[in-house]
Amino acid sequence: MLSWFDIEFTVEGVFVYFPGVGAFEIAHGCSGLRYLLVGSTLSLLYGELNYRKWSNRFWLLLAGILFSLIANWVRVFVIIYMGYESNMTSSLIKEHDFFGWWVFAATLVPLFFVGRWLEKRESVEYSGEADIPARRTNQAGLAKHNFLRQFLVVLPVLVVAGVTWFVIPSEARTSSHSTARQHSVALVKTDQWLPLFERQLAGWRPDIDRPDRILENSYLRRGALDDTGNADRQLFVALYSYDFQRPGREVVQYSNRLYDSSAQLPEQTFTVDGGDDISLSGLTLRYRRSEQLIHLAYGYYVEGHWESNDLRAKLAQLPGIFNARTDASLLVIGFSCDECDAPEVLSELGPAIRERTQEYLDQFYSRNSPVLR
Repeated sequence: MLSWFDIEFTVEGVFVYFPGVGAFEIAHGCSGLRYLLVGSTLSLLYGELNYRKWSNRFWLLLAGILFSLIANWVRVFVIIYMGYESNMTSSLIKEHDFFGWWVFAATLVPLFFVGRWLEKRESVEYSGEADIPARRTNQAGLAKHNFLRQFLVVLPVLVVAGVTWFVIPSEARTSSHSTARQHSVALVKTDQWLPLFERQLAGWRPDIDRPDRILENSYLRRGALDDTGNADRQLFVALYSYDFQRPGREVVQYSNRLYDSSAQLPEQTFTVDGGDDISLSGLTLRYRRSEQLIHLAYGYYVEGHWESNDLRAKLAQLPGIFNARTDASLLVIGFSCDECDAPEVLSELGPAIRERTQEYLDQFYSRNSPVLR
């Protein structure tokens, strides 16, 4: 839609770049899932209360899904367009969530018009029935049958929830770590990189909410100091792990960010070789108030499987139903250099670091699984 206004832009994954202006990231909360859930729920409830024919319920549900998607598309487009026109200064950018619900409320108007039209059409179809008293008598019997059917549907859900509650040990249910425990592992060869007493890289580090275990180390390339004593190549390696995922403690959640959007902007995305046919995601960040660049490689290790993006990492939780692994980790490699091909350097460093991370996590969680111990 931006092309209709002759706006120059580039889309890479969830990033929308405007050369010379800035960039937008379509974050998790902007996926439209909330509108989809609310729209579907309202459509199902309206259909259950007002329709007898399953076909009308289906068409109303389909309309609810369509209008929910349209609401999110309009919301995202308007916010991005206003950000471009105002050079990223529009107040709508900060109030985008509030604005989105107003757009969604507006789309409910045509949805209920569709619902009312289907209701009238159904009433006309059944208006010619003569045996209405007999039909109402049959409905009493159907009500008992529907109650039994609903009970049989809900019962397995309650059983699964109860089994899950008792399988997870009490320590896991009540544990709330005030501070994350430290991973004890060396992911970088110290004969090539000199450890520093820092947990950041040029003022940057990921913002990860309450991991169970954490590792954050900075390194300086040995022999990389210039005549003024400054290092032209620095490395940052971080590993954030959740022993098991639960609400508010998940490797993929809205509060987990690779960077602070108020300080850095995404410059470009790329792919990093992680070895063994495994790919890591690459991202270049630029500071808003300078031309300094930070290059990242990151990947998710969820229940024994590597994933390069957050969506696949979220879906990777599903196989956990059938295995003993419940852990989820985020590996982040940060690199800063004055003049170098950073993506190529990350592809050189990535396989060894990724392999050591996998070996360590496999050994650690096979011995210390919260479910098995």
